[in-house]
Amino acid sequence: MSTRKNVAIGCAFTAVVLVAGVIGLGVWEIGVLTEEVRKAEISPSVYEEAKVWDAEADIRARLPEEDSGGH
Repeated sequence: MSTRKNVAIGCAFTAVVLVAGVIGLGVWEIGVLTEEVRKAEISPSVYEEAKVWDAEADIRARLPEEDSGGH
């Protein structure tokens, strides 16, 4: 094999690895975002049970735990 062919094969392999890595990171990020959204969901029953004059502490006790999310 010529050197030029080896370089082309090496570049193609590197490109495939980089594309696969970017796709893998994208899939991982979608999974993380989906999990964060799921954890932050508030059930409809919380809205239905909340009344205008309810104490803030009582409402907050029914909400999901706050998570800074790295911020």
